[in-house]
Amino acid sequence: MKTISIIFAFLLSFSTTYATDATTSSYENLEEELFINDIPFNTGEIAAEYLYYDAQKATFNLPEEAYIDDIPFDTACISFDCRYQKAMSEVFEMPQEETIYDLPAQLLN
Repeated sequence: MKTISIIFAFLLSFSTTYATDATTSSYENLEEELFINDIPFNTGEIAAEYLYYDAQKATFNLPEEAYIDDIPFDTACISFDCRYQKAMSEVFEMPQEETIYDLPAQLLN
């Protein structure tokens, strides 16, 4: 029984090492041969993080090698607010300063 346990542990460690090496090499060769199985499962999340990082660089003019201490603590909120304001201005084309009194009188009654 002990021999079977040792063999099983050896095979398990070998398969883990092989899977890790295969994953690394498949990501290194993405430029040469790209198949649907080579793309990570969470491609949407990766693209969102890339676009988010691009937005941070554009908004805050961060250097190419920025560290976490260089980024404001609430960067996510600031970036969201910037994109939200831009989307609101594009979709609804609101004037910069609009108040309740700018609405027609029949809407207020």
